[in-house]
Amino acid sequence: MAMSKNIRKVIFIDLDHTLLDNQDVRQAAAQRALKVLFFDDAVERALMTYSAIIDHTYAFEALGFPSFSHYWNPVEIYAIVALLTNDNNFIKTHPDVSTVDPKVLWADLLSLDRVIRSTNRSGFCSDEDFYETVFGTFENKERLKTFVNLVKKILTEPIFSEAQREYNRNLELKPLKDALRFLRRLKENNFLFYLVSEGLTQVQSEKVSLLGLQEFFNGRILVTQAAATPVEIEEIFQTAKNLVSGREKFLADDQRYLDYLTLSYFHGLIRRWADKCNKQFYGRVLHAVQLNSISPQEVLSKVEVLGQSEWLARPPIKLAMIGDRYDKDLLPVLELCGKENSITIRIRQGKYKSVPHPHQTDTWRSPTATFDEFSQIEDFIFDSKNWEAVASVPWPKIFDEPSSVQSAIYIERAQKLGIPSIRKLARILENEQRSRR
Repeated sequence: MAMSKNIRKVIFIDLDHTLLDNQDVRQAAAQRALKVLFFDDAVERALMTYSAIIDHTYAFEALGFPSFSHYWNPVEIYAIVALLTNDNNFIKTHPDVSTVDPKVLWADLLSLDRVIRSTNRSGFCSDEDFYETVFGTFENKERLKTFVNLVKKILTEPIFSEAQREYNRNLELKPLKDALRFLRRLKENNFLFYLVSEGLTQVQSEKVSLLGLQEFFNGRILVTQAAATPVEIEEIFQTAKNLVSGREKFLADDQRYLDYLTLSYFHGLIRRWADKCNKQFYGRVLHAVQLNSISPQEVLSKVEVLGQSEWLARPPIKLAMIGDRYDKDLLPVLELCGKENSITIRIRQGKYKSVPHPHQTDTWRSPTATFDEFSQIEDFIFDSKNWEAVASVPWPKIFDEPSSVQSAIYIERAQKLGIPSIRKLARILENEQRSRR
């Protein structure tokens, strides 16, 4: 099957552990930083604590700390490591904080982390509201509040800022072998390629800058934060907040109550769009690329989606996704597009390289190909037969909502509300539900 000249070849490329393997360099930089705080024989234990804090970041976010999995090297992490690990220089010279029991605190933190991970986060609330609600029901919150206040108290100590600077001095990021050559060749051959990953726009942009890859991804960094929090969500949130300002009157007013439920319903749908790398996120990215292939980053941060007829009127897209994680990078694309409409390539790199994925005999769930190096991916991508073997991407649906009486009521009410973003969302959902009939 020969490819039409109008078909656009689009490539999504993951960042962490795909274009770069940051695990080793981050560990090495953290180890040097922790030597500022700990005696040599305690550094390895401190490094284990450091990694555990990152792995259980939800508990710390609930306590008001930054996301340690997304933000690299915040100064708070060193104060927390100092309090949760024994045998360190700081504790030795500050007997007033040596009463902290790391084992008891870890038990509380792990429990809080489990509660958050098991709670449905797609309701009508901001992240701050969500964490406050969960933490408010937590049994040992007073002990954790004391811990937070202690962290804040000791943060002014210069030793923690020194540890942070030591980390930055020793962080040496570089692209994986042959990745730079691959990107240059894509650019020279006019492929449409984008950085598509989970995370925060600012953080991922900083990594791209440190790697020296700005020329390839200017305006093309598409991350879950932008997709999950479009600018219109604030309008929805504030309108709902205004409705409940007079609670007694509100509860007696059926129309205002329905308006509030409508706003809550669509707010919840937005939060499920792309909280993580799911198929809704990749659907949003595909719509953004179709609307503005040069700089889709701006489109992704808005409620902008093509209808089915508008999508079909534009040049078709053939899609390839390259990533290290099957569950977050490849499976969502397979769920959204189908195996016959996408190329999914797994690169075995980084800390997830040994995690198994479905075998080729599992017809629709298995990746198209798996490689160990970018040179192998380069050969595959530049073989036209591999592109001819797949069909173009169908119209991507961004909601995963079944048609129901409830949603029909909210759609009808949303179209009557004088809020452009709500009307847009109602129109999108109605079109998708109509296409399922």
